Amino acid sequence: MDLSRVRELSLQIERLNKELAKEKELALETFRSMSEEDKVYCNNKMEQDGITIQYFPASTSKSVDSAKLKEDGLYEKYLKESPKSDFIKISVKPL
Repeated sequence: MDLSRVRELSLQIERLNKELAKEKELALETFRSMSEEDKVYCNNKMEQDGITIQYFPASTSKSVDSAKLKEDGLYEKYLKESPKSDFIKISVKPL
């Protein structure tokens, strides 16, 4: 096993992950501005060269506090809403 090669590859992976995080943030900002400018025509998806980037806007989810539900046997009383951040999903088709 070549430990120096493993270290080199690990550093490359770390650098690429940082670059990818920057690109994801840029894509997220692009989709956010597109959806703010024209909510009707923003389709929340870009495809090019086998790469698909999808945007999922911020939303709110509802869930039940199961501990209290079990305790009291009530649903509506303990229904809570939790904000969900917007995010993107990147898919790459295999070559």
